[in-house]
Amino acid sequence: MMKPALKPGRLMILLVVCILIIASGNWAFGNAADRENGIKRGLDISGGLYVLLEAVETGDQELDQDAIERAITVIRMRVDELGVAEPIIAAQGDDRIRIELPDIDDVEQAREIIGRTAMLMFVGPDGEEILTGSNLVRAQAERAPEVTPFPFISLEFDQEGARLFADATAKYLNQPIAIVLDDEIISAPNVRAVITDGKAIIEGNFEFEEAANLALMLRSGALPVELRELESRMIGPTLGQRTEEIAVYAAAAGLILVLLYMIIFYRLAGVIAGVALVFYLSLVL
Repeated sequence: MMKPALKPGRLMILLVVCILIIASGNWAFGNAADRENGIKRGLDISGGLYVLLEAVETGDQELDQDAIERAITVIRMRVDELGVAEPIIAAQGDDRIRIELPDIDDVEQAREIIGRTAMLMFVGPDGEEILTGSNLVRAQAERAPEVTPFPFISLEFDQEGARLFADATAKYLNQPIAIVLDDEIISAPNVRAVITDGKAIIEGNFEFEEAANLALMLRSGALPVELRELESRMIGPTLGQRTEEIAVYAAAAGLILVLLYMIIFYRLAGVIAGVALVFYLSLVL
């Protein structure tokens, strides 16, 4: 018994849909191949800057994992200023940080930003500096449901910081004190009372993760370790553009062979499956 033929109207709809999907796939593949705005290339394809930093103990503070994580957070914030897509900033061993910035344009600017000393300041509404991160002993995200429904950040200053903060809260009562990290205001809470014991809290409609990140940034301003550059160099593409082109041609040839196989063995169902495959790949890209 012969299968009924596909009606002309439905066949036309199928052809139009296939053409539209293939056109969208071509657009997606073309955008993905664009070196400026498409898929970002890593060091192996486009080259870039490689920096290896070593953390060195300073003062009485211990070199621990928390210090390394704080340093990574500060560096990541700075790298974001460069607009580098998908940088690699990771701990290497117990006391080193590896940084890979693919396809970087201004190498000297990147080095300057990465190596800049973290500067945390508390600034009054008149622009006067009250104290710096060197006076901050502790910054921690906490919860106290019996006091406030939202998480908050508790701060603790050293003896000199407590004195300076007491004077500032008396002077700027009911006014905001800005917390500035690397010239960027990350919080500006209002002073509600004169604080004389060197302990303060930052309240807001925080999620706990948001409060924890803010506390981490505050601790990062009082970095207990010095970062020393062990190695810094420009890395050429180990694979290069030619290898990328070969990979693209190989992928295209493989896709065409798969489509031909499905069409030859499954006819119309193979065409539909092939169009679906192209559409799926375009969505991924």
